[in-house]
Amino acid sequence: MDLIPAEPVRRALLTALDESMADATFRTKVAGVLGEFPHALHPRAELKAAAMAIGAFEAAGGHGGGGILAGAAMEVLLTGCHVLDRLADGDRTCTPADLQIAPAMLFLAGNLLERARRALGAASPVADWSPVYERMTAACAGQQMDIDLQSRDSATLEEARTMTELKSRAFAEAMALAGAIAAGASAETKATMASLGRCLGTRSQLLDDASDASTAAPGTSDIRLRKKTVPLVYFLTCGGGRSDWDRLRDRFLAGGVTPEEEGRIRKAVEETGAVSFALTLANWYRIKAEGILEGLRANGCETAPLRLFMAEAPSPAAPTG
Repeated sequence: MDLIPAEPVRRALLTALDESMADATFRTKVAGVLGEFPHALHPRAELKAAAMAIGAFEAAGGHGGGGILAGAAMEVLLTGCHVLDRLADGDRTCTPADLQIAPAMLFLAGNLLERARRALGAASPVADWSPVYERMTAACAGQQMDIDLQSRDSATLEEARTMTELKSRAFAEAMALAGAIAAGASAETKATMASLGRCLGTRSQLLDDASDASTAAPGTSDIRLRKKTVPLVYFLTCGGGRSDWDRLRDRFLAGGVTPEEEGRIRKAVEETGAVSFALTLANWYRIKAEGILEGLRANGCETAPLRLFMAEAPSPAAPTG
């Protein structure tokens, strides 16, 4: 699904790279990471972060190139988060260079946001990016909570939901706010865009977590890393009185499961209703997002780009009942 035309975003990103990084060797390394899937310079990247920012920019009545610049900044921030996430998870593809590339992404994003501020022009209010930075800090807190929960043998559903919201909600809020700020939107419009980002981001993360815990996604890392996502914590805490489920819970918590054991855990996660629970919660956020979008449409806002995010659906193989 093509959410936005990719070329303007990539062109803005490459221009910022060329003008802000003097060392050609390091610039090439940063561009190489941005060219890995699913990042902005990869030809098959969906550019969801940019699409959210640009959609919010258009819904807030923005004109000119500020939305594209803000969208490019969000793609760079997302890439930086992916690099740090890879380091935290001990991904075998990580190299010592990643320790320098991740902060470089943050500075590159700041460069793009400054360009978006200048695109507002002298007649517009001065762009204050602090709400975007505050959300990004919250997203980092969510990532840290995710890491902390992995090392624990117990977690509550409330903790899992809080972690999910911090990780995904905060970043999606940042995307939507970046577009609204780049458009010079009012405080009320910015608050509405943040609420929409919160709902869309949390829904998307819940859909991912439901798929990653189910038989639809063998080989994904949530079970191997003992992640405490909403469906996996539901599985760990729901009871049910079956000794085979209890044994599989113990194996999950012990870590080091074999592929065969992982398959049995995935099946048990579905049998306990954990995947259905996560999908029901995701649908609640979808309903809230629909209400926000309808309110924007009623006020004459352009909502078509943002409505494309509502097309995201559970994996066909994931149980829905």
